[in-house]
Amino acid sequence: MKIRTALLGLGLLCIGLDQIFAYEPPLVSSASAGSEAGTMASVVGKVIEVRRVDKGPVIFELDGVPAKPVFRVLVYPMAVRRFGADPENLYLGQTVKATGQVVVRKNLPQMWINDPTHIQVATPEEQKKARESAGATSPTASPTPGE
Repeated sequence: MKIRTALLGLGLLCIGLDQIFAYEPPLVSSASAGSEAGTMASVVGKVIEVRRVDKGPVIFELDGVPAKPVFRVLVYPMAVRRFGADPENLYLGQTVKATGQVVVRKNLPQMWINDPTHIQVATPEEQKKARESAGATSPTASPTPGE
């Protein structure tokens, strides 16, 4: 009886783990990422500047202008080598999706990542979903004149 109860509990635990690993964080634009502070999210934005701090992190600035980015993705210094020889030029000018925990520091939403799989070029579908989550695309947009 005890063995059957233990096996049943193990089975339920495995089912629970399946659901945990299937978790898909919300997809948001860089402009609305601040509202996700303290949670896991996939943030979509265009890389406008990349810089490497001497013996420190690689920093990807998303959207806005270089002096005032909208969102920042930082790669832990110990993880930089996992990105290859030239991480600074991997994503410059491309729209990316970065997944991790969003934090706000000095009024700027950001996330730290430690693996190349946590940042990738965003698909057109992901870009569209992120824009919609920010309210940039309205389903009730007025038609253009002449339609």
